[in-house]
Amino acid sequence: MTKLHLKAKMQIIGKIRLITGLSIGGSGGGLEIGGVDNPIIRNPINNEPYIPGSSLKGKFRSLLEKHLGKELNKEVITGKNLIRIHACKNDGDYNNCPVCLLFGSAEKEINKPTRLIVRDCQLIDGAEYTKKDLEEKGDLPFSEIKTETVIDRITAQAMPRELERVPAGAEFNLDLIYDLYDAKDVEFIGEVFKCMKLLEDDYLGGSGSRGSGQIQFTDLKINIKEEEYYNSGKYKDIYENINKDAKTVEEIIPNIKEIQEKLVPLIQ
Repeated sequence: MTKLHLKAKMQIIGKIRLITGLSIGGSGGGLEIGGVDNPIIRNPINNEPYIPGSSLKGKFRSLLEKHLGKELNKEVITGKNLIRIHACKNDGDYNNCPVCLLFGSAEKEINKPTRLIVRDCQLIDGAEYTKKDLEEKGDLPFSEIKTETVIDRITAQAMPRELERVPAGAEFNLDLIYDLYDAKDVEFIGEVFKCMKLLEDDYLGGSGSRGSGQIQFTDLKINIKEEEYYNSGKYKDIYENINKDAKTVEEIIPNIKEIQEKLVPLIQ
């Protein structure tokens, strides 16, 4: 029988800052925003935009698969869409695959849990804009309208379309949880930050090749929640803000080995 012993949880909190406008589409049904082809996803309670954890996690996985050159050997049906992902077929491959270990496996022969939990990212007051600024000063509450034009190559006819985006400078909270079961999980901690750096050099949401979706992770803080934390609600000094003054992905990556060394006692 399979036995899982959760030794600790690594929490990464911080902010996502938009370098360019962000377009993550929602449902246009019931939104009276006249003429916008691609409305953004919004919280139905307060009308504020947010970044779904599923969008962020899916982008992490896709970029890591591409970076590692993984074969897209599994077909998954989501609604009406067919999506191809990588999935290891046996334990030997799984145990050495960052993609399957981070994001889990539903294969019958393996069936292992995901290590990485990605929360929905809520809009917050940023250094450049407060939420009140975004609500009152945009083309629409909390958003801008970007007009793009498609040119017919034969007739030269211009066909404009409107894209709703959260404007550059807006900020969202970030909350990631990475579960630590054994030494392999500690070994692959760097892959989480690799996903984040790959995304900074790519894009989130739609229209990325046309300028949208460039982001930056800022004000990062890494806390390790182990047995003592869950018994007393207090961190061991060594495990609170373990990244110290390194606040960006680029600053944290060179310190990964030092962080891993501090975690070794947890998994022995």
